[in-house]
Amino acid sequence: MRGSAPAAKQRAANTVINGYVNTARPVVRFWNHQVVGTLAQAQPGWLRNAQAQATGLFVAGIAEINGGNCTMQDGLRVCRGGGGALSQRGGTTYGNTFLTDDPGPFSAKTIAHEKEHVAQWKKYGNVFGYMYTVENIWVGNDPCQNRYEVAADAKGKSYGQC
Repeated sequence: MRGSAPAAKQRAANTVINGYVNTARPVVRFWNHQVVGTLAQAQPGWLRNAQAQATGLFVAGIAEINGGNCTMQDGLRVCRGGGGALSQRGGTTYGNTFLTDDPGPFSAKTIAHEKEHVAQWKKYGNVFGYMYTVENIWVGNDPCQNRYEVAADAKGKSYGQC
């Protein structure tokens, strides 16, 4: 009987912690998207665009230094290889560059999806990297729940499971 008391206390503590986390989740998502996003958009458009271009060129440089090959596909810079941990899932867009280990070629839907991420980078500037990461953490790395992936999927369906 005595051994169950610590277990009961642990379950009670976990319930309280989960309650706080579940209460904080919508607050953090609101703060991230509404407040941080609004502040990011207060920057001049030319600056946000320049940040997206600079970030994309920086990542493309990393990819090429590490043996990747960067080309243009339908107005999108696509770097294949050389990204290592920077390339998540099927690929990741940084600024105006899509970094992937997939040899391609990519469908028009995938390119449209990634171009929407470029538009998001241009809308928010470099703060978008932070915003996307926070959103991804709060939705448990589920692209079907990530608001930025959902918006990109509306432009070009990439996640068939959603």
